[in-house]
Amino acid sequence: MNLQSANQVFGINFVRYHYRTDEWSRWADLTQQDKPEEMGHLRLTELEPRTAGKKQSWTFMPYVLVGHQVPNKEGKVRDFLGTAGLDFRYEPRQNLTGMFALNPDFSQVESQVTDIDFSYSEKFRSDPRPFFQEGAAYFGVNRTYFYSNRLPDFDYGGKFFAQLGRYQVGGLMTAAPHSRWDMAFRLTRELDATNSASAMLVTTDRQELKNQLLVGQFTGRQPSGFNYLLDLALSRTQEQKGDGGLLRASAGWQWDRVAIGTTVDHYSVNFFPANGLIARDVLGTWGTKSYASYFQDMAEGPLRTLSGDLAWSGRYTSDGLPQRRYWEGGGSIELRQQVKVDLLYGRGIYRPVGDEPGQWSTDLNHDYYWTAKLNFNTRSSRWNYGLTYSWGSLGGGAYSYLAPELWL
Repeated sequence: MNLQSANQVFGINFVRYHYRTDEWSRWADLTQQDKPEEMGHLRLTELEPRTAGKKQSWTFMPYVLVGHQVPNKEGKVRDFLGTAGLDFRYEPRQNLTGMFALNPDFSQVESQVTDIDFSYSEKFRSDPRPFFQEGAAYFGVNRTYFYSNRLPDFDYGGKFFAQLGRYQVGGLMTAAPHSRWDMAFRLTRELDATNSASAMLVTTDRQELKNQLLVGQFTGRQPSGFNYLLDLALSRTQEQKGDGGLLRASAGWQWDRVAIGTTVDHYSVNFFPANGLIARDVLGTWGTKSYASYFQDMAEGPLRTLSGDLAWSGRYTSDGLPQRRYWEGGGSIELRQQVKVDLLYGRGIYRPVGDEPGQWSTDLNHDYYWTAKLNFNTRSSRWNYGLTYSWGSLGGGAYSYLAPELWL
């Protein structure tokens, strides 16, 4: 755990699922809003630093790789490849971790793929490389600002992350072929148990461009259920266009069974987070999205859960043209027999983006689609299976998508 050794009070919670009665047991009750500040407390009044059998601060992991017809870090297949490298980890305290990788080997890491369902923009892919996996939470969850898949396999890099009282801090730097350098740093201040402020800096220095991104964020939740988020980001770019900004604000309420909220944002046309994941069709637009959702977990009767969602979103170009207007709604029911049925319908208009950000097509796509899902064995911890089918009109033409699913 990334905690200081002087800490004597810890949050603790116990959760157990009873398969015979199909019920959950929890202590403490976090309420249906899942409030972490309501969890139980474990007080260790005589906690002493461990001396016997103390874990080593340094961990070294060297490797040697020899192969035939093996791709190198740039993806070129070599008749013969011989290479070596070293990873080491330094953990002087439980709340502070440092890592360094020299010529790391990612050749055995499986490439991540996405589904083939329709999307107007690039889809998110998880990054399985161990260097980026460990401590990833310290760099935030918003991939708009930092998306580690944008960083290529590198020659060497360093990383650290720590929990220092009410501060969380994470930083990394990598050096890749062709004189490329990338850096990310994020500092979060926990104002109290449910409110925080963050600052983030992401930079890249390449032969074809230099880009810097600065982000400020406030987020939190009040005892009433009111939650909020405010983001401000600025990008500066040399060698090409990329000086712009992003402003996003959201507010909502979360009750035991109902949640409502609204998000408003504005993207300047030249906003450019070079190491982030951002859709091209939001640049040079402002938009809003409102939603309402309902969820109930039932202890008795034929239904196990019941849920419903309704959302409306609109986005407009800087010239006042509609870029998209969508509404969608749906719901699901889960039976006692561990069968879940979902049905979703969406409808709206979409204006495709041109060759450059801020350029727009004169045509509008009139989209509509249905999605139906059927899942079985939903409460099993070993395996379940299901089927998803979507149909309608998307991207200016007829559309259908069928996906059988099996989880083990």
